[in-house]
Amino acid sequence: MKKKLIYLLAALSLSICFCACSSDDEPAEAPIPQGVNNRLKVLNGTFHSETFSEMTNTLDCEDVTFTPYRQPKQVFGALTGSVIVWGEAVFKKYYNDHLLETTNNCYFSFKEGMPSEIEGVNFEILFYGKAENGNTSTGESKRLMQITSQTSFLMTPYWGTAELFKTYTKQ
Repeated sequence: MKKKLIYLLAALSLSICFCACSSDDEPAEAPIPQGVNNRLKVLNGTFHSETFSEMTNTLDCEDVTFTPYRQPKQVFGALTGSVIVWGEAVFKKYYNDHLLETTNNCYFSFKEGMPSEIEGVNFEILFYGKAENGNTSTGESKRLMQITSQTSFLMTPYWGTAELFKTYTKQ
């Protein structure tokens, strides 16, 4: 009986010796560049812009909700190729308080190195349509952006120039 117990303990000991623990180490997250990190701290939540036209007596409004990712994602699209995106955005356009258009599922990214002649603008924000499979569904739509505080920024309409900046305020 003692011999059987010794053989049993020896077999258990050997089986434990050959067991390996799986690695719980996740790959280290790449550091986010400081400029991008500062932008993502501001671009988190819903922002509102409105422009009143005295000539037509109309109110043009736009809400944009940014949802940044913890880490950037690489996505692919037939029109864009491989793109690094930093989060998602939803646009809502209103005309005289009536919802005109909602654009869901947009990715956003940044383009650095704006020409220095545009004072205060140091990046473009790029928007890409998001397909159901997670890839991009459209080419990029560019807007110039200037962050003015922790709760507001200036942004142009699509393909607009700095003279067309609108102020967006956090809601």
